[in-house]
Amino acid sequence: MDAVVRGGRVATLNAGYGWEAWDDDRSITTYDNFRASLGLRDPGGRVSGRLGWSTRNKDDNEDVLLLRDTEYARTEARIDATPVQALTVGARVADRTRKMPDIGAEANGRAASVYGRYQFDRKEDGGALSATTIGVDYRYADDDYDNRVAAYRVKSHIVTGRLDADLYRSISAGAAVTYMSLEEDLDIQKSVLSFYVGYQFADAFSVDVKYNAYNFDDYLLAGRFYTANVVWVNVGYEFSTE
Repeated sequence: MDAVVRGGRVATLNAGYGWEAWDDDRSITTYDNFRASLGLRDPGGRVSGRLGWSTRNKDDNEDVLLLRDTEYARTEARIDATPVQALTVGARVADRTRKMPDIGAEANGRAASVYGRYQFDRKEDGGALSATTIGVDYRYADDDYDNRVAAYRVKSHIVTGRLDADLYRSISAGAAVTYMSLEEDLDIQKSVLSFYVGYQFADAFSVDVKYNAYNFDDYLLAGRFYTANVVWVNVGYEFSTE
C-alpha cells in the first residue's frame, strides 16, 4: 500500500506500508515493511535527487530460525546529474542498521559512492549506429559488527572501471577491472580483470565469450591467497512475443 503526492514535475513524495507472511513446513514468518521517500528534479531534467528511508522487520513466530527476529533500517540520499548530453555523474550516501536482538548481534554501517559514465555514438557505413560507454565508480563503506562474544570493524574500498563498445553492427566487446581492499580488522585485497566479446546473428541467436582473472590475498593469514582464470561460453536464443 503506497500513497504518492506529486508537486508538478519537480517533486514526488511517497510513503507506504507492506505486510508479508511466509508459511512452510518449517516455520511461520511475518514481515512489516515501512518506506518513505522524497524525489526532486530540476525542470530541465538534468539534475535529480532522492532521499529515502525504509525498515523491514521480521518476526519468527515459532522461534525456530537461526537468527530469529531481525530488524533492518536504511536511510539513503542520492543525486544524479547530466551536465552534458553524453556524460552522467552521481553520488550516493547511506546509513544502514541490522539488529538481531534474540542472539545479541547488531551491524551498523555507513556507505558512500560516486560514479561517472560517458557514452559517445557514431554512425558506421550504411547508417548503422555504434556506441562506446566508459564508466568508473568508487564505493566506500565503514561497518561495525557486534555480538555477545566480540566486535570488529571493516572498512572497504572498491574501484571499478569498465569499457563497453558496439564494434560493428552485431558485434560487441568490453573490458572491466575491479579492485577491492578491506581494512581495519581485516586485511584483504582482491582484484578482477574481465574481457568479453559478443555476437548476434540470424536475428534471434547470440553467442558470447567471457574471461575473468581473479586474484585474492589475505595478509592476516599466511599462505591465504589464490588466483583463478575462468572462461564462459554462452549461446542464447531470444524468443519474441510479437
